[in-house]
Amino acid sequence: MIFGGLTLFFVLGGIISSALKEMQLEYQLWAILGASPRQISRLVGVQLMILGLLSSIIGYFISLITVAPFYYLLQKNLGSDWLPTVPFKFSVLILIITSGIIAVTCFITGFIRTKKCLKQLDESKKTKQKFLNLSNLLTTVCLIGITIIIISILISSPINISAHPSIITNAEIQPLYFTLILLITLQLSSGRGLFPWIIFIMTKYLPTNKTAIGGTAQKQAIANSERITTTIIPLLIVQTLLVGLYELLFGFTSPNQIDIQNVVVSFIVYVGAPLILVIANIISLTMLNGRQQINNLVQLTQLGFTKLDLLKERLSENLIIFAVLLVASVFNSLILFTILALICFKTGVSLNISLLNIITISCVGAIITGIILTIIDWYIILQHHYCID
Repeated sequence: MIFGGLTLFFVLGGIISSALKEMQLEYQLWAILGASPRQISRLVGVQLMILGLLSSIIGYFISLITVAPFYYLLQKNLGSDWLPTVPFKFSVLILIITSGIIAVTCFITGFIRTKKCLKQLDESKKTKQKFLNLSNLLTTVCLIGITIIIISILISSPINISAHPSIITNAEIQPLYFTLILLITLQLSSGRGLFPWIIFIMTKYLPTNKTAIGGTAQKQAIANSERITTTIIPLLIVQTLLVGLYELLFGFTSPNQIDIQNVVVSFIVYVGAPLILVIANIISLTMLNGRQQINNLVQLTQLGFTKLDLLKERLSENLIIFAVLLVASVFNSLILFTILALICFKTGVSLNISLLNIITISCVGAIITGIILTIIDWYIILQHHYCID
């Protein structure tokens, strides 16, 4: 619930920001006609609340139809010890609670995001400074928390349980779990401010900017840094969850003692919901940015880019995204691996996974992301070639 909730709030905020950007001219017109930022924010919040309410009601009934067969299929393969029989029945109370939470979340998120966007259009440095102060505060707390965890492990007395690794308790595993939560919170708090800067730095040193197409991709990546950040951070959260769960499941136990059923259930429970949200985020952002994408491709075509040049340009732009995601995910993996290695050292338990395995997970995740984003961009180019030409 914690991991899925954090991912949900960021994904929802990113989608709303993209939607507000698409409707920016309409909001400016409302402001010219006399509507105050608070009135516009309230109007957008109510619109999103109605959409959230309708979507949650539809989603609840869809879940009643789809969850039960999927759950019983897993139960059949994994056994009732891991997945006990649970009745999936219609409940008015659950429907009201679910719809209410989603509707209120949509209203609050829409209201705050709209107000923030409108004040940024008015170049309100005070509001921006408040937002930065909150982000900096959370970032500082997370960094201090991770530092305290590392120091506490280092100064703790060794507990030699190597002869009986099965007795390792939550007290020894908790530092890794808390580090995982802090890393995810750190990504959410500092990502919006940090990733545009990383993108700017990366574009200077990547070899793609030595050609005309690569130089255009560099400028495009910098201009679209906000959209890229909205795409990268949920993906980074899922990768961090995968690495953390991999370490929790395999780091303290030898391969021949691993319970495969436990592994399957754990991945479904901890990573399943965030992964579904990330997929929904990519689809939603692709739909929201479709018109802007086509307009951008038309402009590049007017500047002399051929269809092949457009394909290469999008590939170069996604290489930048791949590099940024890879660097960030490797950084997170190194922190988690360091915590795991320190715990194993202090408890005398053998470290059953290598740093190479952890980095491989980060590389594979970044490669898959780059391929998926490139396929989406190429599909848009090939599908709308008549508009571009």
